[in-house]
Amino acid sequence: MASEGEPPAAESLLADARFLAQEAEVVDSQRAVLIAAAACEIKSKLVMREKVDASKAELLRLVLGRVSNLPQLLDKPLLAALGVSLRTTDEHLYGQVRRLSERRNEVVHQGVRVERTEGWQLVVAAGQLFEWLDGLGG
Repeated sequence: MASEGEPPAAESLLADARFLAQEAEVVDSQRAVLIAAAACEIKSKLVMREKVDASKAELLRLVLGRVSNLPQLLDKPLLAALGVSLRTTDEHLYGQVRRLSERRNEVVHQGVRVERTEGWQLVVAAGQLFEWLDGLGG
């Protein structure tokens, strides 16, 4: 990133996830999935806050305080805030994001191991979500 100052947190975390999933001397798919999921939640909420109409901002603030499940966030709250739902707009990407969230929860709550190939695929899906979110109007 050729800008002054630090890169945004979500983008920085996604870069870390990419590194851990593909380029690190010792690949760590579990941490890559955890970091990618966090990056997606941060990015999703940030985009919603930035692009929501001012008349809906307070309601969105309340909703975002209660919803942290990424797939849920990208469906009805996003639809209410910006008039679009990932679930209905891009079912395949929504499925990948849902899988990222599920794997994140399995790692956190059960210590499940994520295979290298799946970890990379989920990090790629996170990057695709960032692109999709960046393309939203507002």
